[in-house]
Amino acid sequence: MSQVSEFTPQLRDKLYTLSDQGEYEPIISCMLEHTNSNARYGAAGVLSESPSFLNNASADVRKMLISAVLDEPDDKVRARIIDVLLQIEGEAVLDNIVTRLELDPDLAPPEKSYPFVLDKWSSKPHSELRLLAVVGFGSLDTPSSREKLLQRIKNEQDIDVLRRAIEEGGEVGDVTFVAPIQQYLRADSFSTNQFIEAKINRLQEAAVEALVKIGTDGAYEALVTATRSSDANLKESAISQIAKFGSNETLDRVIEELDSPESEEVRRTAAAGILTTFVESDFESSHEVREQAIEAISEEVSVDVSGDFAAIIEDSESTTEKRNAAWLLGQIEDESEVAAETLATTLVDSDDELLAIIAAATLSEHDPQLVRECIAAIRDAVDDDSLANELVSFVESNVAKEMQEMD
Repeated sequence: MSQVSEFTPQLRDKLYTLSDQGEYEPIISCMLEHTNSNARYGAAGVLSESPSFLNNASADVRKMLISAVLDEPDDKVRARIIDVLLQIEGEAVLDNIVTRLELDPDLAPPEKSYPFVLDKWSSKPHSELRLLAVVGFGSLDTPSSREKLLQRIKNEQDIDVLRRAIEEGGEVGDVTFVAPIQQYLRADSFSTNQFIEAKINRLQEAAVEALVKIGTDGAYEALVTATRSSDANLKESAISQIAKFGSNETLDRVIEELDSPESEEVRRTAAAGILTTFVESDFESSHEVREQAIEAISEEVSVDVSGDFAAIIEDSESTTEKRNAAWLLGQIEDESEVAAETLATTLVDSDDELLAIIAAATLSEHDPQLVRECIAAIRDAVDDDSLANELVSFVESNVAKEMQEMD
């Protein structure tokens, strides 16, 4: 493409025509080589508006764009190229760029060497550059970079940059990060209509997760407060994440929310939180935590929560959660029809043999008549030479004994 000295309407129209035709190489060449920064900026903008390009950019093109971020002399153009990369790869590309700079600091833009360029980017008006800066600060993890990260958490106005700064703060933070992060658990931290609700929710979830990673007493207290929030999204996130502290105090707080007749969502989040507490507790205290949970559910929870633990068996992506839920259903007094049905189905359909065994053992402790009905419903789906057949036979044998004793 022949170059002109500025970004004319004719050049703009030509770039859009090329994009419509799927001819991206001339547009990329314009973005990389044109002598006029407005033309380079415009070319990057055209690429950012082309779904076909964004969805099909090759590995070589991505590498070329990353190099362009480092080679580009104009911050406005650099920010637009980062925007293109973010749409192609997501924020992982920022870590890629930072890693390249760490491995070869000479790749940094000419105005300042790495890591000093991060400080320069962090004060730019372009949010993409500030986003790149906070990723770099988190990767460096030096006293100076932590201080810069704190400043971004305290002062940042772009919600995407702020959320990533909070995430990095959770990775490198200490007690000094708790208060700045904690403030974003409050709804009044955000101006009315300043951000869309989904982004606020994601930011608050990031704040909760960061506080868990920091793990200090102050972080724990901040999360306890968040579990009592009137904001449903924040409340559920805090209940879910606070369980990762794995302490007896954590379990007490989560079980309080398990006793929630008015909200199935809160109960199920709390149920998952109890299982997380099991996993996160150290070996020495794990048995004590489990016994505490069983006792508390029996004495303090006024609603039948067996369906909530059964839902975890059905829906969770964690094998450990599923196993613990199946085990716990055998320890608590609740034994709803849905729980029995879920255990019977799990016994037959689960690819995890240990989960199937636990489900069979738990099911055999349920009401014999209910178990007999559940087994009858799945009996025809069981292959004769399978583990499921052995487990079903085991349950049937136990049920027969119990029925005989009852007679």
